[in-house]
Amino acid sequence: MTPQPDWVYYAAGIGLIVASVAAWIGSFYRWPGNWLVVVLSGVSAYCLPQKNGNLGITWTTVAVLAGVAVFGELLEYFAGRSSGITGGVHRRSLVITMVGGISGALIGSALPLPIPIIGNSLALLIGILAGVAGGAYFGEVLYSDRKGLSRLRIHTSLVTRLLGTVGKLVAGLTMVAILAAALFPSAG
Repeated sequence: MTPQPDWVYYAAGIGLIVASVAAWIGSFYRWPGNWLVVVLSGVSAYCLPQKNGNLGITWTTVAVLAGVAVFGELLEYFAGRSSGITGGVHRRSLVITMVGGISGALIGSALPLPIPIIGNSLALLIGILAGVAGGAYFGEVLYSDRKGLSRLRIHTSLVTRLLGTVGKLVAGLTMVAILAAALFPSAG
């Protein structure tokens, strides 16, 4: 490949950062945003390999991004597993919780809040949380053999799932920061 001029690297770098932020925002909607960041950075490393002056990214950066994405997935997976195990939640209750979350997401996206820029996302998040809490409560009322612990199970399930999702989102934001630092290193 012939070396590209510096302006191509800068333009592609800005485009890559914008696309990565968009992919990270997609993670709020349960898209595989972290993996899209890895794929986009891999395409960038292939099409615009790093040249003198530290323009572009290396395959090492892509590998680090993939490692952070795996870490985020593991956080979400183990938080989801622990919410069912430590909370003693019945498997059917988890299904009803998931259906409640999907229903809450649909209702939250249909009724956006009148807050500029973040209103739609905030309404969606509130809808999801309300749907998950309602679904967990309804599932535990239907399938729990120990009614006194239902509230504890609901809170345990909700908190651990929320922590898993937040952990995955923080991993995605870390990936965007690593990518930005690799694309535009400080001139020091």
